[in-house]
Amino acid sequence: MANVPTNRDYQRADFVDSLYQSLRKQTASAIKDHENHIALAREYVADGLEDTECVELLVIDDLTRQAAINYIDMVKSDNADMESMPEYTFQFEDIHGKRYSSYDIGKTVRATSYEEAINEAERLLSDEANEFEFDKIVSVNRIS
Repeated sequence: MANVPTNRDYQRADFVDSLYQSLRKQTASAIKDHENHIALAREYVADGLEDTECVELLVIDDLTRQAAINYIDMVKSDNADMESMPEYTFQFEDIHGKRYSSYDIGKTVRATSYEEAINEAERLLSDEANEFEFDKIVSVNRIS
């Protein structure tokens, strides 16, 4: 005799499915909140504020004091890691064929390899709203 699912089996399956959907929503919300807190912490640190000022601002932004301290530490350690990576300049062409240097736009990129530097330069030029209509990267040179 085959096991025929009962109404209770269907209810159980629906309940478990709704729990997973709820968990996915909560996870997405937590990830979004985490990314927002990191963005705020980076902004405060980049503005040159003291650690205590950054913590106070994050507390105002609805974080506990310990969480704010942890976010500031995380951002500062990320910045320290970025400082240890080599720096690259780059040249690029716009859609009209005119060449520009990264110095023309006042930007350089930090990356662990030449290929990553190319990707970072492309991302920087594509994401950034500037007067240049980026077409392609011509060269990348390590400067540190």
